[in-house]
Amino acid sequence: MCCPRFPRGLVVIALLVCAVAARLAGATRVATMTLTGDSIRVSPAAAKDLSGNYSVSFSTTDDGTINDELYQSGGTDEYGSIVIIDYPGAATLGPIRGVFDLFIPSPGDRDVNGITDFLEVTRAIAGETSTGTIEVDDGMDVSHGTVAATWTRAAGSSKGTVRMKVNLADFGIQNLVFTHVFEIFQYSGSLKYDLDGTNVTATVNLPRLGGGVGFVGSMPMGRVDSRTMFRYDTQWKGPGGFDYDVLSTSGIEDVDLNITYVAHSIYAGVLVFQDGNPATPFQDEYDYFDVIITDPNDANGNGLPDLSDPVTVAPPKVAWAGVGGSGKIGITGEPGALVAVEGTPSLVAPVWAKVGEATLDPAGAGIVDVGVPSQGSMFFRARVP
Repeated sequence: MCCPRFPRGLVVIALLVCAVAARLAGATRVATMTLTGDSIRVSPAAAKDLSGNYSVSFSTTDDGTINDELYQSGGTDEYGSIVIIDYPGAATLGPIRGVFDLFIPSPGDRDVNGITDFLEVTRAIAGETSTGTIEVDDGMDVSHGTVAATWTRAAGSSKGTVRMKVNLADFGIQNLVFTHVFEIFQYSGSLKYDLDGTNVTATVNLPRLGGGVGFVGSMPMGRVDSRTMFRYDTQWKGPGGFDYDVLSTSGIEDVDLNITYVAHSIYAGVLVFQDGNPATPFQDEYDYFDVIITDPNDANGNGLPDLSDPVTVAPPKVAWAGVGGSGKIGITGEPGALVAVEGTPSLVAPVWAKVGEATLDPAGAGIVDVGVPSQGSMFFRARVP
């Protein structure tokens, strides 16, 4: 702001709003991050009747391998895969291959924590039931079958059992029960981050819930706006000792993979691996994960977590603190901030020169001795370098 000329000996102190402000900074912040896989692993199972031995397995690959994956195909409750059924005579005619659709129980979110109840390791699944269908198209006829599933998993375990009663009448399968081991994938731990303007430098350490190896690595992000974070490509070390490539927000065309603030310190989004199971040659498997980040950090107390908060440190304030002919500038601002004081004799084409600096104490206060100006008036400003 501009001030009029004053008589000789009176010093004018001006705080210019154009002082360089800094992003809220400080010690490394720690948030909680949880990854929940959208895929379910269902291992092969066998059964027999009077006609002989049968087995059921699942796959989402197109290279003929079995990967045990059921992928989320609709909403949070519907899963799909290709079912492969070996039966007496399959050695000659080949196995039955059909489109498999199965609903899961507990597809909601009763505790409103952003995680589907069925996929939450801490929650038990006690004999809950669901249904599904099988469709087999051999190029000449289309056969339809049904599945009745019963799911059981103890709280705290990532593995459980699912009993599937299969009916596929055209192939002579009547009420044949297969007991599979199923597995869910959830990881939860720390997201540690530092702020640099709109950029966020972060690392994750995400142990697997229910036991097993988790993920560690960097998670570089940038702030799009006050509620939205952009993720950059990165790489994590994960299960099996493999490197897992994590796609950026723009890694899949027309799919929004941002991390977005929801409410109550919670962010949500989707993370996709380039290959969710590097142990196999096939890439597009076990790759979609829901992300929940809970950030308790709110340095300025405005209700928006620091992770995406665009609020900057307010420019420091100055006040004349001269006593008995001394020339001292009192400064208040962000505790711990390094503040420079600059002066100029005129605001008409001003030439600012640094006259001192101070690191503000824990109360956000500091003093800079600028001497007694010899000019008729003098203007000062404080700035954060």
